Amino acid sequence: MAKYRLLSDVPFQIRMSYLDQNLSPGQGRLIDVGCGNGYSTALSALKGYQSLGISYSQADLDFAQWFTATLKLGNASFLKGDIRYLDQLLENQEKFKVVLCLEVIEHIINDQKLLDDIGNLMPLGAKLILTTPNKYCKPLYGDMISDQEDG
Repeated sequence: MAKYRLLSDVPFQIRMSYLDQNLSPGQGRLIDVGCGNGYSTALSALKGYQSLGISYSQADLDFAQWFTATLKLGNASFLKGDIRYLDQLLENQEKFKVVLCLEVIEHIINDQKLLDDIGNLMPLGAKLILTTPNKYCKPLYGDMISDQEDG
């Protein structure tokens, strides 16, 4: 039996389909801010990007590293860190052609600082793909939206 279980629920499939449709194949550096289990980092690596995922959860990073190694994605790497301090995580204020921040910002109390930090990682012409739940939309099957901020 495998150590990890791959996700296949409907909300996950919808999110990955959205990313697949909105992230053109390309080259260059991409950062996945709050990468969680690394699926979006892996998808971006499959599309040709040199992809860096950041998560604070060691368990998620262990899975992400296993998953990308299984797919033999040498262009995906991961960094453990707290994205609330994104400005302190990367040396020399590296720049990225694409920034992903998917279903993360709603967990951050000082979301303006995170947006400022993300902006500092983006050279002119870079692309930001940012998603967040909308409490006025019907949740996807299996999703729950909390009435309380949990940042």
